[in-house]
Amino acid sequence: MTGNYTVGMLRVSTWNVGHAVQSKKPFADQWSWFERHVQPHIAVLTEAKPDFSVCGRHWSFAFKEGGIGGRRRWGTAVGVYGALAVDVTNGDPSRGGFKVNHHYPGYVTIADIVDTDATDRVVLTVVGVHAPLVDRNGEKVKWGGESMEVIMEDLQGLIKSSRGEQLIIAGDFNVHPIHIPPALYENFVDVVEASADIREPLPGCVNCGMGDQCGHLWTHRNGNGPNASVQNIDYIFVSDGLLGDLSAVGGGCGDFPDIWDISDHAPVIADFGDIDD
Repeated sequence: MTGNYTVGMLRVSTWNVGHAVQSKKPFADQWSWFERHVQPHIAVLTEAKPDFSVCGRHWSFAFKEGGIGGRRRWGTAVGVYGALAVDVTNGDPSRGGFKVNHHYPGYVTIADIVDTDATDRVVLTVVGVHAPLVDRNGEKVKWGGESMEVIMEDLQGLIKSSRGEQLIIAGDFNVHPIHIPPALYENFVDVVEASADIREPLPGCVNCGMGDQCGHLWTHRNGNGPNASVQNIDYIFVSDGLLGDLSAVGGGCGDFPDIWDISDHAPVIADFGDIDD
């Protein structure tokens, strides 16, 4: 699989671009900033109402047309540069595939990353997630903990399939670190927590749970005032089979100090060795 930035490295990033409300910048401006400053090879965009025509011909995306539906024309997109994003959101009926029943269509997008330079081999599978602020009964709540639990239940067929060995789950989970559903930790590793020892503790980290070992990133600013809470609610989780290839982790407003002018969320980044070798 070819990359457009650094040979021998694969960069995965998730970013909430904030189109569920009035976005701070047009998508074209956001994408230009994203390519220039983040330089991703694989991108998970949440709350996105994207105009893919501005992304360039080397990008391939999986996205539910019309987004969530109705007036909510935003959704979750999974894209890749220099390869093919094959949409398998609704499962794969072939032998060795998987079944899935989504409770939140449009909030979850699943894509196989296919290397067209290597006999169409699936390099890995990416699940883009935006956890809605509802409970199991669909009633509005202030966090995504319950909906994230439902999403993980929906994904069990995928996780238990052969794709589960090379799987990334990333996006805006709308939940603080201490409230991450245990099901995620059963099969996956949070790249930010796995690399926490390379960063200083995040001052004021809300519902951290790691104490002095905190290495979280400030990824969401809920308001423009000086007392906005310091929230880590955007994540990249990877299967154990990918952890050995993890080479660097970053993001948050610490790495992108101008981000609050672009969105109310900051990207999270995970770099891997060339895992398709």
